Amino acid sequence: MRTRCRMEGLRSWRLSDEGGNMKILIVDDDKEMRDVLKILLLDRGYEVVEAINGRDGLEKAAAHNPDLIVSDALMPDMDGFHFLRNIKEGDLRHIPFVFYTAIYSGSKDKELALSLGAAAVLNKTGPPEKILAEIDTILQRETDGMPKMEEEIVGEEEFLKSYGVVVEEKLEEKVKALEREIEERKRIEERLYESEERFRAIAETAIDAIISLKAPDIIYLWNKKAEEIFGYKADEIIGKNLHDIIVPEKYREKAKEGIERFFQTGQGTIVGKTTELSALRKDGTEFPVEISISEMRIKNEWHATGIVRDITRRKEAEEALKMRLDEERRLNNILLQREFRIKELKDENAKLKERIEELEKNECR
Repeated sequence: MRTRCRMEGLRSWRLSDEGGNMKILIVDDDKEMRDVLKILLLDRGYEVVEAINGRDGLEKAAAHNPDLIVSDALMPDMDGFHFLRNIKEGDLRHIPFVFYTAIYSGSKDKELALSLGAAAVLNKTGPPEKILAEIDTILQRETDGMPKMEEEIVGEEEFLKSYGVVVEEKLEEKVKALEREIEERKRIEERLYESEERFRAIAETAIDAIISLKAPDIIYLWNKKAEEIFGYKADEIIGKNLHDIIVPEKYREKAKEGIERFFQTGQGTIVGKTTELSALRKDGTEFPVEISISEMRIKNEWHATGIVRDITRRKEAEEALKMRLDEERRLNNILLQREFRIKELKDENAKLKERIEELEKNECR
C-alpha cells in the first residue's frame, strides 16, 4: 500500500540547486523493486533518479549530485559493494549511502557495508513505513548538519578479503538453496511419475479406448484398447493428426472446424456429452462408436480426452432386434388380415345359409 504521510520538518530541509525537493538516486537492476521504492519516495515528496547497476549509478550520481543514494547489493556489471567503495573514494564521498537489499542482510554483510561507509543497511522485505522512516532520519541528520565521524576508507586488501568472505557465504547459501530446490523438484517429479504411472496403468487396463489430444490436433495418448479398436499401434499414431486418420472423409471438414474452435475456446458441440459417431479403422472400414469428450486446461492450453467405445455389436443387436420386430409386425398383420377374411367368409356363409332356407320355404308353399 502506498504510504501517504509527508516528512516532518520539510520546511527546514536543504533544497537542491534547482529549488526542488531533496533528490534520491535509486540503484537497482530489478525494475519492479525500483518502481515500488520510487512510488514510495515520490509520494513522500522526494525527487527520484534511477540507475540499473553500480556503473550506471556512478554516472547518474556524478550528473545529478543526489542528496542520498539507495542501492541494491547484488547487481550485474558492478555490484553494490564496489559501487559504494567507488563513491566513498571519489568526489561524491559526502553523499550518504544506504544499502537496500533482500539477499545481503546477514551480520557480515552489514559489517562490510558499514565499514565501507554505508549509513544504513535496509531490508527490502521490511515494512515500507520503517524503510521510509530510516531514509527520513538519515536525510534529516544530513540537513541538520549533525557532526559525523571521519570515515576511514577500508584498504584494498581488507576490502577484498571481507568481500570474498561475504560472497563465499552467499554462494554457499545459494548452493544450499539450489540443493534444497533440486531435492524438492526430485520429490515433485517422483510424485508426478507415480501419478503418471497410476494413470497409465488405469488407461492401459480400461475397457474403452482413451485418446488425448493437444493443439492443433495432435495425439499424445493412445491406450491398448484404442490399438485394438482402430488397428493402429501407439507408436505409429502418436504425434499425428487424429481427424486425418480416424474420421470418415464425409465428416472430416466439419469435425476439423469443431476441433479448431475447441482448442481456441475449450468449447464444442460434443464436449461434455456422450455422442454416437462413425469412425474409421486402419483397414478403411467404417464403424459406429460412442464417444465422451472432456476438456482440460494445462499450462494455459486446452487439451481434449475422449473415451471411445466400439458399439458395432450393439448396433448389430439393435438392427437384429429391429428386423425381428418388423417381421413380427408383418406376421401380425398377416394374421389380422386372415382373421378379417375368415370373418368375412363366415358372414357370407351365414347369408347364403339364410338364402337357402328362404328358398326351401318358398318351394314348400
